[in-house]
Amino acid sequence: MRYLLRNVLLISRDIIKNIPRTLLSGFGVIFLISFLVLSISLKRSVKDFLEKRIFGQIQINQIKITPINKTKFINFSTSRNIISEKRIEKIRGIDGIENLYKVIRLNSPASLKAGMFGKYLRVDMLISGVNNTFFKGTNPKWEKFVAGDHVPIVIPMFAMNLYNNFAAVNGLPELGEKALKLFSMELIIGKSTFIKTGNKEFRYKAKIFGFTPSIITAGIIVPTSFIKDFCKTCSDELALKNECFSSIMLIANVSDIDKIPLITNKIRSMDLKVESQMDIADKTEKAVFLMDVTLSLIMTIMLILTILAIFNSYLAISYNRSHRFSIQRILGATKLRIVMTFVIEAGLIGIFYGIMGYILGYYLLNYMSDNIARWVPMLKGMNLRLENHNLMFMSLTLAAIVSSISALFPAIIASNKQLFNDMKK
Repeated sequence: MRYLLRNVLLISRDIIKNIPRTLLSGFGVIFLISFLVLSISLKRSVKDFLEKRIFGQIQINQIKITPINKTKFINFSTSRNIISEKRIEKIRGIDGIENLYKVIRLNSPASLKAGMFGKYLRVDMLISGVNNTFFKGTNPKWEKFVAGDHVPIVIPMFAMNLYNNFAAVNGLPELGEKALKLFSMELIIGKSTFIKTGNKEFRYKAKIFGFTPSIITAGIIVPTSFIKDFCKTCSDELALKNECFSSIMLIANVSDIDKIPLITNKIRSMDLKVESQMDIADKTEKAVFLMDVTLSLIMTIMLILTILAIFNSYLAISYNRSHRFSIQRILGATKLRIVMTFVIEAGLIGIFYGIMGYILGYYLLNYMSDNIARWVPMLKGMNLRLENHNLMFMSLTLAAIVSSISALFPAIIASNKQLFNDMKK
């Protein structure tokens, strides 16, 4: 026991004495760890962004049904790319389907006028509708999604990203979720900025009800009842060539998730496109695959360069200390003690630089999160910030392991130096 304590004391003394002289040996660990923090957070944020804002997000027991777009050139008819009532009833009759929600489209030009403090912006807008029961379980105020003094509007995340990307390119103001709720809005049906379908336009006060990642559409979502009531009373004055509204999407709950593959195959046989959570996850994985490969390649290159740099540094250190090691060996120091001194010294330096690398990565992520909308407008709303510090332990562990392993071989060389040859120097 006394022998062990004495060796621990001697090793600690040597490490404390040598660390200031060898501090530069593991400097590359800073960049390795900061890039590790950046790459892991970036991958998580991009995946989350794609699932929620680009590809949509549905529950594990839900499926999304849309028509297959077969238009090869230009299609001026609204009768295509819709789901007929006959198909809807057939889908409703499939065993295992429950709570079938229809997303309908108003087949009339429309626009949305929004602004505040006397300044307004009018944008042509696609109007879709869904029943308020669709938001049951995701919005506590779902029962209030009905038209009254104003028309409640739900904005898809996908649509907001499209607009902000367009706005950034054309010098228009970009919109966020909190800012939109403060705007006064007006829904204008019957006219757009470039199409007029009749002599009359219909204006309705509107208000933001919420936002959704579940429905992917380039426009806004209003209650189905509003669209049906409008078409019932006003469609004749619009002189529409086709039906006033059409079903463009179905979202259905499946009673048993094990039945999803069988149900999706049945629906696909009706010449319809079906997506489940698994399909969305698969698309997301494919989208981030190239980014993941690129980041992994860069990480591997940085890891190799860091290991080589630390290895060469400790190889030079072992050569410079060879005379001292020989004296220590003559005085009774074991090979294990010399190796342990090297390895523990490198590990401590690795932890020190690991902390610095983690802090650097943390602040770089905050900087990127604050400025990414300015650099890439389409990524507005992507949060790159670390929500917690779970990565710190992994980062410090990796830094210590990389530094220790890189110093191991030079340590073995140092412990096996020929005593008498070194003493002759």
